[in-house]
Amino acid sequence: MNEETIFDMVDATEEVSIFTPQGKKNDMAIEELRKIFKAQREHKEATFLDNWKAEYREAQGFAAKAAVLNKRDAAMEAQQEKQQAEQSSREQEKVDAIAALPRYQRNKAFYEALKQSDPVTFFSPAITKLRISDKQALGLQFHLKG
Repeated sequence: MNEETIFDMVDATEEVSIFTPQGKKNDMAIEELRKIFKAQREHKEATFLDNWKAEYREAQGFAAKAAVLNKRDAAMEAQQEKQQAEQSSREQEKVDAIAALPRYQRNKAFYEALKQSDPVTFFSPAITKLRISDKQALGLQFHLKG
């Protein structure tokens, strides 16, 4: 197994700045370091909410403690926004699946069953509009069971 590590890529014969282009191996090493730092930063941000109390205890002074609390609040808000976006996409998938059904299947019995099984979807504005348009389009057939 002849795999090069990041340390093999860097030309260590002379001391140069990492910002000075020195060839393909150094470019590869710099890119590899950027990936490592990005992964570490993402991991730290992902686990911040789990261990923010330790960081708060280690902070020196009111400004540092306030910065940790602000960072915690921002992380919690981002997490809530992500959860809300996921939930709204799941709800939209349900609405799209219902709208894809043929209109003659979306009668009063269908909507009553939906109300019993999934009231959140039933009372969503998109389904309410769809139900009203189905009722207008089907007329008396909307009330028939089969």
